Amino acid sequence: MSVEHTLQAPSVKSPDSTERPQAKTAHIHLDAPRMDEGPSLWNLAHESRALDVNSPYFYALWCRDFAASSVVARSTEGVHGFTLAFARPGDPETLFVWQTAVAAAHQGKGLARRMVDHLASKRFRFVEATVTPDNTASDRFLSAFARARGATLERTPLFGEELFPAGHAPEELLRIGPLNSSQPTSPDQ
Repeated sequence: MSVEHTLQAPSVKSPDSTERPQAKTAHIHLDAPRMDEGPSLWNLAHESRALDVNSPYFYALWCRDFAASSVVARSTEGVHGFTLAFARPGDPETLFVWQTAVAAAHQGKGLARRMVDHLASKRFRFVEATVTPDNTASDRFLSAFARARGATLERTPLFGEELFPAGHAPEELLRIGPLNSSQPTSPDQ
């Protein structure tokens, strides 16, 4: 199932330094990722400068094996965002969000929220993700998502830093749910 929404293309500066909006509007479709989009996902993760970037092979494999529980935001111009997620083994009502990235030109427009809403609305009662203590952007995003869905957000330690190579912070589990089955509120509310 594909979902469409329209985003105004970013403004550009003319030579006289006044801003003018671009004339065209990008039609963004939310849909399952395709294997040939693996390189685009890798590029978005790399350009984010915030995500742990996996190998290009990982993104192609994820697009093959976990497409049904993941989503890309795509237009005729390419991929503008993605959320990689999976149903937890042994807990099929829980969606574990692995990574979410949005191209810089589309940030701040609710696209990440729309992608996670799109996936969570399929069949899931709970959403989980891990967050390091210094990742305030993800923490704020997940807290706002929980509020908008009328759900509780629980925090528990999951992976201590002793489980990672030196320099990697511990990961805290954020569990959101049960999700309100009604339509989520607008990200602008």
